[in-house]
Amino acid sequence: MATASGTRDLQQLGVNLGGIVDVNIDLGAALGISLQLGTTVGINPVRGGGLLNLLPSLPALDPSSLVLPALPIRQSGNGISYRGGNIMTNPTVYLIYYGNWAPSNVGPDAQDIITNFVQNYAGSPLYRIATGYWDQQNFVQQVHGYGGSYSDPGSEGTVLTLQNMVKVIAKAVKAGAFPLDFNGIYAILGAPEIDTDYNGSFGSCSNYCAFHTNFGAPGKQIKYTFVGNTAQKCYSACTATPTPGNGPNGNPAIDSMVSILAHELVETVTDPLGSTWYDDNKAEVADKCVYNYVLNPTLATIPSGAAYNMIIGSRPYLIQGLWVNSLGGSCGIIAPY
Repeated sequence: MATASGTRDLQQLGVNLGGIVDVNIDLGAALGISLQLGTTVGINPVRGGGLLNLLPSLPALDPSSLVLPALPIRQSGNGISYRGGNIMTNPTVYLIYYGNWAPSNVGPDAQDIITNFVQNYAGSPLYRIATGYWDQQNFVQQVHGYGGSYSDPGSEGTVLTLQNMVKVIAKAVKAGAFPLDFNGIYAILGAPEIDTDYNGSFGSCSNYCAFHTNFGAPGKQIKYTFVGNTAQKCYSACTATPTPGNGPNGNPAIDSMVSILAHELVETVTDPLGSTWYDDNKAEVADKCVYNYVLNPTLATIPSGAAYNMIIGSRPYLIQGLWVNSLGGSCGIIAPY
């Protein structure tokens, strides 16, 4: 989870959910465990709406000039450390659109902007940065699957607790939209009217913008993330772009949401249970570059004036950089390996 200061807040919640009987699917029995919420980490809002943690733009790297080995060499001393846990290899991402996702509520092309990104993110130069992270057996692979999407118009209300989120995932599984996938990432994407009650005290727009967490017993954890459409109701709290109020796809709130989703997806892969990759301040791979877009000077603006720093699939995006685990470490949008 990225915070405004680039630190991560770890909380062991230890809430026993048992069987989720009110949705007629006992996930506890399905998993053979007593379900418990795990470590939760998230990205905090920008305080005062200013640009935060923005570093000077770095020169663009020409991918054709780089030698790209099949796997990078394991390195240390790059400002981030391996803590002994596991990474995720070749996960599948499942999208849950929660709340009112009608164009009149979320703006034009919202789901297409998100879907195009998720389908193509793993093959991008940005995601290649993640392949510099590893566990005792594997490196992160430059691939993940897209498992489709599911719409829930708001079955658990407009204020979601962590328990509510588990129920939302359970309903999608029960409906047959998704399998129960221990190597999956379930991304709950909240519409503008959706807020969250994080452990009884936090709320999106005021204390955090997104988070990733898990529930389950060792070896049977379900990983998920919540990303709210906070930019539409509190744009300055969770967005720090060079062109405020203007997005490269014509939907500033969704464009901002995609960058936050990218942040949480790569952190779920490199630190799925809060025990794999982070620095001495508990900042994860994306936390260390939160709101730092490392602008490539050759990819500047579209005709509307909106800034973007990469093209993924068929669309332009402005996505924050990731921490490059090489050459001493730095924020980047292209890996030097």
